[in-house]
Amino acid sequence: MNNMTMHARTRSQQRGIPPMLVDLLLQFGSERQQNGATVYYFDRRARRNLDAYVGGIMPGLDKWLGTFVVLGSNKKVVTTYFRDMRIKQK
Repeated sequence: MNNMTMHARTRSQQRGIPPMLVDLLLQFGSERQQNGATVYYFDRRARRNLDAYVGGIMPGLDKWLGTFVVLGSNKKVVTTYFRDMRIKQK
């Protein structure tokens, strides 16, 4: 994935987040604007869309559903992280 900053590459590697998951989040994840950036995450709707796309053939995908991707205003991935808490919907 070439639209990642060096920081995002480093953090993804340190946290064990595969590039394929970043791609899936950007394609199927829900998005929320926060502090001038766009945060992508798997909510219930995004999970349904992802499940329909992969057809349940990706065992172990559940452990990655708490992953978040932050896209900066320059449309590059700034960082990736895990989160256990729920996102507050406005």
